[in-house]
Amino acid sequence: ITRTFTIKIEGHIDLTGMQFVGWDPARKQIRSWVFDSDGGFSQGIWRKHGTQWVVQRTATLPSGKLASSTSILQPLDKYRFGWQKINRVVAGEILPNIDEVVIMRK
Repeated sequence: ITRTFTIKIEGHIDLTGMQFVGWDPARKQIRSWVFDSDGGFSQGIWRKHGTQWVVQRTATLPSGKLASSTSILQPLDKYRFGWQKINRVVAGEILPNIDEVVIMRK
């Protein structure tokens, strides 16, 4: 699966990127990779828990700092899912969780 994304703030493009999600036959698990227009990148390991998908992610930020987080994706219906990010750490500093937001398919 591939997807592109654009993040706009007040109508101006702030960041763009691409995500790849696929089966890793060596590890026998679903993995993902994200590359963004600022030079950051991350990789994630996906696991299913009930109806949720939990993604453990590690990242290298454009500054070179290392980061990690856990994303939780919860299907709500055919066109929407909830997404939240928890356990956020950047360069050893714990950051607040991101509350769930609802994402709708175009």
